[in-house]
Amino acid sequence: MKEHVLIVEDEYILANDLRLLLEQAGHKVCAIADTLEDAREAVLKYRPSWVLLDILLQDNAMGTDLARFLTEQGVGFIYISASTDQHILEIAKQTQPDGFLVKPVRERDLLMMLDIARSKHIQHQEIASQRKLSVHNQLQQLVDGDLPLEQILARMPGIFQSLVPFDFMCYEFLYPGTHLTKSKSFLRIGFHEYQLIGKEELNSMLGKGRSLQRQSMLPRNVAGDIYNHAAFSHLIEREGLERLLHQRFGINSCLQFCLSLGKINVQLAFYHKQPDMYKPMHLSLPADAQKDLTALFNKIQLADSSFAVCTKKQVAPLPKPAQQHPEGMLGNSPAFLRVLDDIETVANTPVSVLILGESGTGKELAARSIHQLSSRQHQPFVVVNCATLPAELIESELFGHEKGAFTGAIDKRMGKFELANGGTLFLDEIGEMPLPLQAKLLRVLQERELEHVGGNKVVKVDVRVLAATNKHLEEEVAEGRFRLDLFFRLNVFPMTLPPLRDRKEDIPILCKAFLEQSAARLGSLPVPVLSAEALCILQAYEWPGNIRELENLIERIVIRCRKPVVGKADLPELKNKMLPDTAADQTLSQKEAAHIIAVLRKCNGRVSGPRGAAAILGLHPSTLSSRIKKLGIKKKIM
Repeated sequence: MKEHVLIVEDEYILANDLRLLLEQAGHKVCAIADTLEDAREAVLKYRPSWVLLDILLQDNAMGTDLARFLTEQGVGFIYISASTDQHILEIAKQTQPDGFLVKPVRERDLLMMLDIARSKHIQHQEIASQRKLSVHNQLQQLVDGDLPLEQILARMPGIFQSLVPFDFMCYEFLYPGTHLTKSKSFLRIGFHEYQLIGKEELNSMLGKGRSLQRQSMLPRNVAGDIYNHAAFSHLIEREGLERLLHQRFGINSCLQFCLSLGKINVQLAFYHKQPDMYKPMHLSLPADAQKDLTALFNKIQLADSSFAVCTKKQVAPLPKPAQQHPEGMLGNSPAFLRVLDDIETVANTPVSVLILGESGTGKELAARSIHQLSSRQHQPFVVVNCATLPAELIESELFGHEKGAFTGAIDKRMGKFELANGGTLFLDEIGEMPLPLQAKLLRVLQERELEHVGGNKVVKVDVRVLAATNKHLEEEVAEGRFRLDLFFRLNVFPMTLPPLRDRKEDIPILCKAFLEQSAARLGSLPVPVLSAEALCILQAYEWPGNIRELENLIERIVIRCRKPVVGKADLPELKNKMLPDTAADQTLSQKEAAHIIAVLRKCNGRVSGPRGAAAILGLHPSTLSSRIKKLGIKKKIM
């Protein structure tokens, strides 16, 4: 495939060498620019397919400063740098380039990286197209269907979540020339679970009598804007909705988008706990769906003129849709919900996924979930642990071998790629793969074909590859232990699993599940219940071994403990690690009270019921009520 390429490079000799290499390969170089301003003008004039972009330009200019512009223009870009040190790679990574080349650039590397970049670009476009089509179809169903307003509002936040991720969102009808507004808000409380909040209920929840005026109101001539980091900090300096959301729910970023319904405007505001959540692409998604969104809000406006009148029913969680957590993926913490969103987004696409995270965070389980939710779910899911295979055998394990290929090869054998044909191959601990084999793996991923060890026949394979590592691959690349081109080939859709210490609110849910699983696996032993004190200790511990360590601990508890309730005395190994003196014991009640208050706030003070605090904490409602009374937790605190 021959393409137009723009070269942004301030070293004339290198720029000319790149031009010659590209033209010899049949590509057309539309221009060479040596400044960012010239590069912007060339992009608008020539609309190149690709930009080869030097990271360090003259006058201390950074090529990375052009990245946002190129992304907005839909132009792919590949960085060029004389260095692959970790600092440079981290800077580059933040702008999500399609590739990276190291000076001096060889022809083979240049053409290979263009191939990789093209493949990544196509796969990203497939994800975006699939998302747009899904959102369009779902919005059309709401607009064209006969659903009552209640059901429209129940389905709406799930659709918006795939459009713009949020922990809290609101929409507001603005009537020019009047002070009249009509609004509703949605609070995310779980995977595909949202709570509908009316205006009066929001006022009560965030502090009655306090201003709920948004500080992020858009000027009439601005369609949308993003508030991350410092921009959001400025919003919360003044009294208003953003400050209250920050204090109550830990909100740290915001995206706002405006729609015109003729004489009426609708402002959509999305809020997230992650401080750097929103990117320019998040603004482009609602802009692309503007026609469907306008039709939807016109329907909402006409559906029920009384929807601004808040009722007590509007505080209840919306009906939960059919989608559930992927099997074995347990948790409702914000960090973990982002992982579930990523799995759902990428599962039914053909793209490669690089799963990152510490040991014990559940990387293989995430890979299985992706496979189970994909169109390949009825085909094989094959696992290869690159860390456990001897270097001399891993090539044979992956690609197969012919009879007599090496000593001990007494029969012909299929490799893991062929065994996974039509399905998914999961390469665990990819960072441990030897360098010589990385080049062969890259060829198979690019060409979708392989040769057996000791053979010369080409075998075609159709395999989706998922890879995982607990290493920082940028550091491995910088140290020369991992190929840069393979990194970019695998890193199409990176997904980071949070360590358990960053999702401690999930520990009660995980413990309950592990207690039940261990009791059943060990011969239908009685399932004990964790006391509030025990849960407090479990949540205060840092869990260096993550979920695997927690699961192993729970199994030991089930084996040892013959009591119906597990107390802090039954956790001596954790107490010895984290409570070396009595001072820690003296604050245990305070920690327990703080945890119970946090859960109660999440449940809006609800103790019993399937979504009540008792269910989340794994306690009987009467037991929790007693603990609340004993700890002196007042209703106004909740």
